[in-house]
Parts: sequence; structure tokens; C-alpha cells
Amino acid sequence: QLGQGDTLQRGDNAGEMGDNLLHIYLGGHRSVHKLAGGGFFLTGFSCALLDNSTVKCWGSNALGQIGLGGGMGDGLPAVDLGL
Repeated sequence: QLGQGDTLQRGDNAGEMGDNLLHIYLGGHRSVHKLAGGGFFLTGFSCALLDNSTVKCWGSNALGQIGLGGGMGDGLPAVDLGL
């Protein structure tokens, strides 16, 4: 759900947050214009509006809330907003 490429919990031990978190690569050397997150209990997700006006989302997708599958980086497809 954190986009780190694993399923480890973070933040429950010293030295796991802040500068110790890896940067999340969203592919194509894009930068994030806006970021939003949501969820409840184990259904967390995040979405980013990128500098090229595409949206990429990642997280649990347990309820289909991000509308896609895939990995991170270049393997994470943009969400088709039908625009």
C-alpha cells in the first residue's frame, strides 16, 4: 500500500519513517503535482496527479478503489479517467 514494493509494515519501529523511507518512483521521471490518499483499515490507497496530467494510483485495491492492477514505476499504468 505504501508503494515500496513489499508488504512490510512501517512506522512501528524506530528509523522507519521520514528520511528513511524510499522515494516512490512513478515512472518516466515524472513529478507529482498533487497527491491524495484514502481508505479504511486495510484498504489504503494513494493517487498522484503527475506533471503530464496523468493520474497514477497504488495501494491495496481490495475493493477495486484504484481501478487497476500492476506494479510501481513504469509498470504502474495511468488511470483511465475517460477524459
